[in-house]
Amino acid sequence: MHRFYVLPQNISNNTVVFAPEQGRQIKNVLRLRAGDTVAAFDGSGQEFCVSLHFNGSQITGNIISTCHPKTEPSVKITLVQGLPKGEKVEFILQKCTEIGISAFIFVESVRSVPRIPQERLKGRIERWRAIAKEAAEQSGRVCLPTVNGVSRFANALENVSGAGLIAWEEERHRTLPDALERINPAGEVTLFIGPEGGWTPDEVSQAEAAGISSVSLGSRILRTETAAIVASALIIYGR
Repeated sequence: MHRFYVLPQNISNNTVVFAPEQGRQIKNVLRLRAGDTVAAFDGSGQEFCVSLHFNGSQITGNIISTCHPKTEPSVKITLVQGLPKGEKVEFILQKCTEIGISAFIFVESVRSVPRIPQERLKGRIERWRAIAKEAAEQSGRVCLPTVNGVSRFANALENVSGAGLIAWEEERHRTLPDALERINPAGEVTLFIGPEGGWTPDEVSQAEAAGISSVSLGSRILRTETAAIVASALIIYGR
């Protein structure tokens, strides 16, 4: 069944009102007809099965049933990602949304190559949020992850929720599974993943001074996008 995220204010009196771009997708791309059923969710954890109704260019849906799918992980993860190059941001957003990340914060670290001009940042963030929304729709999630834009590394250190973990290839003693043994399965985790060049020793020292534990992801060095996916999956697995 096709799934659509709908703003909470567009659901009332057992009726779902789809946004114009969703209406065009329903009618022109998916070729759905009046009476066909789709799923809609508003980010609150609820999902609605709706029967489509066409009124000119406006497409609405009558709610047939409501359910609360158990598709969200019990642990809430904020991914603090060192800003990578090119399309890797979009890849990380898509795959980690599918895995179950709750919030994304991109940071400009010492070894981050890209620097997004301020005048382009708003457009980038809007696109990133659209990618996360589409991934949530596709993967069956009923909550949208928050995409917080680009921050400074120091600011991210000041806003850690729950247990803080920073993946570092120079860590030799503490593995991610070791650290997870001491974390509440239903708690919160803030996970720091470095850019292509990794974190500098000074950045790791700053993180540890802020109470964040450095962890190893294994004996091999992973690409930044691989590390984000692997670490996220390991934290969520079994929770």
